[in-house]
Amino acid sequence: MKSHGQWGTPTWKSWRAMIQRCTDANATNYKWYGGRGIKVHESWRGPHGFANFLKDVGERPAGKTLDRLNMDGNYEPGNVTWATQKEQTAHTRRSRRTADGRLLKDVVQETGMHLTTIYDRLKRGWTLERALAVPAWRKGPKPGKGTDVSER
Repeated sequence: MKSHGQWGTPTWKSWRAMIQRCTDANATNYKWYGGRGIKVHESWRGPHGFANFLKDVGERPAGKTLDRLNMDGNYEPGNVTWATQKEQTAHTRRSRRTADGRLLKDVVQETGMHLTTIYDRLKRGWTLERALAVPAWRKGPKPGKGTDVSER
């Protein structure tokens, strides 16, 4: 329906993509949305769906796309927002979080450690808390190889 005058705008394209990934089994991302049971609010579908969506969510700001706050929740009022790619990364099911809920990548930035160091430690069976708490060794001989750590 084109009567809203928004056909082809970034907001309309986001709305259309949301509908498609939740309802069209042939859509590329259907398995991650409709295939997982993610639905689109009834008022956002049908002949007046876009107008209702626009009223509830507003225009899409430049540099942002549609994001669900609860990644297992439906596309519905109160669970969607416009977000940057960085903000959306925080809402993915793959994002690793610390015990207090902070994103691992943010904690790593705060500590100055390399993310690969943390991931290597986790692969070796370390707990996340230990992997973050133990300082990383600097390049050079490791202790016990004829050097004294206090000399560094």
